[in-house]
Amino acid sequence: MNKIAISGPDGVGKSQQIRLLNQDSKDRLHFTHRLADYPGGWPNLQGAAEFTWWFDEVPTEEFLKILTTSLNLRHLDRVEGKIAVLDRSTRMFEAVAVATIAMKEGGDTSEIFRQVRGFFQEKLNFQPSEHDFVLTTEPAYLVKTLSLREVVDCRSAGYTPEQNERYARYQSVLSEAIDLCGVGMGDSTKIMVDNCIIVEHNLIRSQINKLFGLGLPPICEGLDCLIALGGLSESGKSSLAQSLAEREGFVRLKIKYFEEIIKLRDEEAHAGSIGQEIVAFLRCHKHITKASVESLHSNVLPAYLKLLFGETLRIVYLDT
Repeated sequence: MNKIAISGPDGVGKSQQIRLLNQDSKDRLHFTHRLADYPGGWPNLQGAAEFTWWFDEVPTEEFLKILTTSLNLRHLDRVEGKIAVLDRSTRMFEAVAVATIAMKEGGDTSEIFRQVRGFFQEKLNFQPSEHDFVLTTEPAYLVKTLSLREVVDCRSAGYTPEQNERYARYQSVLSEAIDLCGVGMGDSTKIMVDNCIIVEHNLIRSQINKLFGLGLPPICEGLDCLIALGGLSESGKSSLAQSLAEREGFVRLKIKYFEEIIKLRDEEAHAGSIGQEIVAFLRCHKHITKASVESLHSNVLPAYLKLLFGETLRIVYLDT
């Protein structure tokens, strides 16, 4: 077996885990593209227009053909001597197909599953053989982090209220389809998401090491405290950061520095990319155990950093 898949329902953190895994393991792992990036017939649509195409416009057989064509192309995307990392396994995309068709056409999901499985078996040029890391969420952790996730995940703003309601129902059907399609059965490892992204990521790394003997190092393991500073201009953020550096040995980090690094790569500097860049910096400077980061200028970045670092992060707002 030379494939690893990161699977699970929407919003569980699959993309975040793949990005973190991609930071320092490219010599041993090959990271494939999103399925929609392969030329299988996907339309160039976003937001509400993409939703309408997905759930209302595209005929079922054409949709299944696009899925299987793209999966065949992804199967060919490999590098000799490296383990391919997939954004969702083949079985996970079967579950996506089952849930999508059930939402569009109704009917018994078990019968829809039989139709989808038959189509996949006929059209795929390979037998699925991925080791699937299936992320599932602990309900108590979902409740605990709900306000943070609502700030970070702004997808609902791009859809109509009716589309958001349908998407919520789709998630429920997808959960049933995941069980029907056997996602998490056989060659798989279930990861219960009940902690911050980095803690869960290091668990995934340790499991990959056990299975494949890769020796991937943990990230941010030595970081004891990260303080993120926000507040209006001239409120004293820099003075507090300097005091922490002089009195407590904190290393001062600047959000602007990470934004510039991202822009030099011609990429968009947003909360996700800035957070990932901070992790990359700390990964390369393992001696840093205490750091401050300034300055926070929106509510999205601190919410994402809290999901990323958990209890290691303290957010401080300076008022005047």
